[in-house]
Formats: sequence, structure tokens, C-alpha cells
Amino acid sequence: MESYNCIHLRPQSGFEADKRLWIGCPSVQVTGRRVWASAFGGGKYEPSRNNYNILMYSDDGGNSWVDPYMVVTCDESRDYRGMDANLWLDPKGRLWFTMEQAHFEHGVPEPKFSDMYSENLMKFFDPDNTCWAMICENPEADEPVWSEPRYLFHGVLRNKPVVLSDGSWMFCSYKAAARNAFYEYHISRDEGKSFELKRGPNRMDGDNCPYEEPMCVELESGHLLFLVRTSTGYIAMSESFDFGKSWSKTVDTDMKNPSSRFYISKLASGRVLLVNTPRNDGRTGMRAFLSEDGKHWTHALTLDTRHSTSYPDGCQDAQGNIWVVYDCQRDNRQEPLPWDGGRSSAAKELVLTRFCEEDVIAGDFITKDARMPHWFAKALYDNRAD
Repeated sequence: MESYNCIHLRPQSGFEADKRLWIGCPSVQVTGRRVWASAFGGGKYEPSRNNYNILMYSDDGGNSWVDPYMVVTCDESRDYRGMDANLWLDPKGRLWFTMEQAHFEHGVPEPKFSDMYSENLMKFFDPDNTCWAMICENPEADEPVWSEPRYLFHGVLRNKPVVLSDGSWMFCSYKAAARNAFYEYHISRDEGKSFELKRGPNRMDGDNCPYEEPMCVELESGHLLFLVRTSTGYIAMSESFDFGKSWSKTVDTDMKNPSSRFYISKLASGRVLLVNTPRNDGRTGMRAFLSEDGKHWTHALTLDTRHSTSYPDGCQDAQGNIWVVYDCQRDNRQEPLPWDGGRSSAAKELVLTRFCEEDVIAGDFITKDARMPHWFAKALYDNRAD
């Protein structure tokens, strides 16, 4: 598989915040003293042939950042763009920086603002995207060493892999706009060297969401919860009790969701964390929830009350702190000012917060190391929408 990725390590110009028109879809991973974050931007908004992935880090708990530390672009002359960067620390202490090499149909022009909310948008998404990874074995070093981009599989990986109790690694991938009868995922039994495509649960009845963005948690040995984004107004779920050999029928949960990406993971305590905008009338009100069983959410902490907050990601560090990132009003399609020719007052922020389970249980930031949500990266170029 040929790579059209181009690596820009510590770029000196061209990718600074004051040249960014938008930024969104972040990921976060703590590797020790260092906090890593990724996102993607480039072009006017998503999708664009100019989209690229961004990697940055902080050595002081998120107060200051090396931004950008790395930028990965694609060969747009071959109709490829970058998208959906993610970060994951594997059991061997290696930091994975995964990303998509997304294909544009040749000859299709850049989408216009009017395309963003129509079926016409789907012609800019190819279900045959490929997932790639760069892996770093010394993420705490002054000069981390990264592998070349390595092809993993066909599909989009919009979340962190899950290490199952049988030792296998589960990569919850999907094919954008494919709308197959079944969800799917990839399994690796050799620590990410090779991957096997697996058929997952049946697609939710009545669901026509083209962006499944599945996630999985293992509650007990072999007992998997497979959750997906849908168009029904709720997160949907299927269960397996045999490591995915068989799955229950996919049904709506009680958790509302405005057809947007959510984040779920099992914490060291055994509780399950969910970060979500729990409304189906817009991406408003980012909240963190805790559950004892992954189904009933008994505690909640409000992170953000603004609208157009989306695409949360998170991780838990060795001290038990929970780190969460998300975007807020990522581009000029939010907060337009029609009286000024399409100029926007959108925040165009990436937001970081840190808290503990005790904060979620209390419903407030009460612990000494908790940190209220604050932006850590912005797109500062005040462009017009179209």
C-alpha cells in the first residue's frame, strides 16, 4: 500500500495558529509527564483537499504547548487529504499516532458552504479510506523518534483501540458512508503487526448515519459493549459475551446523542466513563458521566454549556486523573455573522479539562488537581465562510 503522507517535523512556517482557518476533532494521551494532543485542520473546513493532521505536546500539564510539533499532509495532487488523527498509548508504552489517508473522487471540486448540510456532502467521502500509524517508542524523550507511516487497514479509526482480556487488540474501525448491514472492526493478536477484519453487530434498524464511529468497552472477560453513533437521536449498543463471536441485536440505549461522536472507556476503578452531549437537538452541553455497568449513568459533571461542542476524547493517567479534550465551534459554519458577509465569531477552539471520578460523583470540580475546561489551541485566522 502506497503512502501519500508527507511529514513536517517542527515546521517553521505555514501551519501556525494565526494561519489556521479551522481546527477540530482532537485526541489526547498522557505518556507520563508529557501530554500529547492531536487534531486536524487545513483548508476552509472539512472536507477539503488541504486538510492535514496536527500533533502537539505539553510538558507542563497543558499550560503551554509545542504547537505544531508535527504536521502530516497528504498528496492533494493525487486527490488525497488527511483526517481523523488519534492518539493511543499501548501496553508496551508506545505512543500511536493514527490517521486517515482519505480519497476525493477525482475531478470533484472543493465542497461549498451550501454542501455542508445536504446529501451532496457524501460525494466528498470515499468509503475506501485507509488507516495509517506512526509509532513512537520514546514519547517522553526530548527528541522522540517516530516510525514511518505504516498502513494498518482500510477503514476509518475514530477512537482509541481497546486491549481485551484475551490479549487481543480491538480497533473499532468503520467505512464512512458505506452503510453496510453489519458494523465491523479489526482485531490484532500480535500487538499491532497484523489485523483481521471482523463482522460486528447488525446495523441499528432505521439508522442511516454514515459516520458510525463505534467504540467498545470490556466489562468482564469476554463481555463486550459495542456502542455506535446513529441518526435516531440516541447512542445504540450491542453486547457480546464471547469476545465478539456473537452479538445481540443493536438497540437504542437511554442516552440521547445528536448524531455526534462520543467517548467511552473503562477506568482503572472498573467504572465506565462516557463523555457526550446528551441532547438530540444539537451539540450542546458537553458532560462527563460515570456508570457501574456501562448502561446506567448515575453521576454527571457538566464540562461546557456552549453549543457546537463536539468530538470528545479522553484518557486516564497513572495517578487516576481523567483528561478530556473536545472542540468548540470548530469552523465558520458555527456562529455566522450574516451582516458581515459571512464572517464568523465562532470560537474555533480545542478545549482541555482534567478531573477525577470524585469530581463527577460530586457534579463539580472539587479535587485539588482538577482543572476547569480551557482552550489550549485555536484557529486564529478570521476567514470568511466561503
